[in-house]
Amino acid sequence: MDWLDMIGPSLQGWERALYFKKGSLPVSEIHQSWLSTFRYCPRKARLYAQKAGGKTSFYMFGGSVFHQAMEEAVKHSDRSQWLGWTGDIRYWDHVFDKVFLRNPRESFSDAIDYGKFRAKLINKNILYGSTIGQLIYGAIAMLEASGFEVIACEKELRLDVGDGIPYVGVLDLLLNHRQTGPVIADTKTGGIWQRFFQDKPLSAQRYSPEQVSNHLQLTHYGWQGWRAGHWDMHYIKQHMIFTPVNLTKNIRGKNAGKMRGPAFHFGLPHTRNWARYEEDLTQWLQLAASGFYPRFYPAEFGKMACGRCTFADDCLKDKVSEKVPNYLPTGGDLI
Repeated sequence: MDWLDMIGPSLQGWERALYFKKGSLPVSEIHQSWLSTFRYCPRKARLYAQKAGGKTSFYMFGGSVFHQAMEEAVKHSDRSQWLGWTGDIRYWDHVFDKVFLRNPRESFSDAIDYGKFRAKLINKNILYGSTIGQLIYGAIAMLEASGFEVIACEKELRLDVGDGIPYVGVLDLLLNHRQTGPVIADTKTGGIWQRFFQDKPLSAQRYSPEQVSNHLQLTHYGWQGWRAGHWDMHYIKQHMIFTPVNLTKNIRGKNAGKMRGPAFHFGLPHTRNWARYEEDLTQWLQLAASGFYPRFYPAEFGKMACGRCTFADDCLKDKVSEKVPNYLPTGGDLI
């Protein structure tokens, strides 16, 4: 009997293909971030789910704080008043509490120093003259001046498929442009948080129109919103990637005092590729549900990246397979 036959007659077509019985994967919800890790290295994806207990990094916490604050700024009737609040540590305590309502504190990395992070959020020296509040304020002003309206921040996209594992994701921004129409956007705040949490220098982030058009995270959210019934295949008119770090100013060289680059990067979505993406996605998940989590030994610029992985010891210091195929000799038979 095909394993799909166990689903029952209630699911047909694409729902049948996307159904994965609870317990068939090491996660209770299918997130784009876990799929991304699986594509990078399936073994890392499984170890993350099993050993890290699903704890997310300081980058994820910083991103949640940024999105919560931006949502409050968009909704506030007096944005100048909101900007004034962001200079007070107590405001960020409030933002942290809001974030923890959605994602409990224990779900984030134990290494986060919340007190130190909170103090840096109001320190202009960290971002060379700007606070996080000022960056958000400036970004919204630029969007509105360019004809954009922010419809939603951190819009939840949930896709339930029968009683199987749900597909859950959060779209950073849903916007509408007065001429071109709806836009889905992802905010890349990593360039900022490496300064806050690791004391690394700020550096510009750049995306070409082609990279934005084919950005897999935005493709995933476009597909998931379509399947969940939030929009049809022709609704989304643009992809956008927002890089707040580019709003900070250079402090030396010929560009001193100028922004690091454009903060908003655009590309036309290839919505007809959503069906192709769905085919890829189901095959990744079928591989995982079948129990296959091979090590991919990913490399960057010809150098193996495993040494930086949280689970490096599981692979680099023990390369013995957990399951030896029965057609391979074992023990004394190896001689």
